[in-house]
Amino acid sequence: MAFRRRRGGKELEIISLIDIVFLLIIFGIIASVLAGAGQDSDNTPTSTFKITLQREAERPDVHRQPGLVVTILNSDEQGTVYTDILPPDNELLAMSQAAFENQPACALLRSRISYFAENMALGTKISSEHVEVIAGSDTKFRVIGFILRECAAYKDLIPWVRVAGK
Repeated sequence: MAFRRRRGGKELEIISLIDIVFLLIIFGIIASVLAGAGQDSDNTPTSTFKITLQREAERPDVHRQPGLVVTILNSDEQGTVYTDILPPDNELLAMSQAAFENQPACALLRSRISYFAENMALGTKISSEHVEVIAGSDTKFRVIGFILRECAAYKDLIPWVRVAGK
């Protein structure tokens, strides 16, 4: 029994398949852009949380080493800025951990980090879901470590902390 070969069978045209794939890609891009367009339309207040650590300016009338200025920018609807000063390095290194954590600047850091975490828990729209710490290269790790421990206490409410140098 002899088999016959068929010639001229149906072939799939690759050019029309490419056109269909491109149309599906364009449709997907447009659909994702339109789906994300309405997400930022609510009028809840936005805020960012930034901690800046910088050396206090030296003054000739003060006879001590300059301290570390702690500036907290909590730019919610009021645009509030909080500032306090930690003691100079020689005093900072000599004090116990308990004495360090009782400093007014540490209490300020603790209360503002707590406020930020509470806003995250309440679902307040935060334009930055992390704490940003900007520190000079001469900043003691004890201060940065304190900030990291305070943020870590809130686990998932503060998902990450960005530490950047000046």
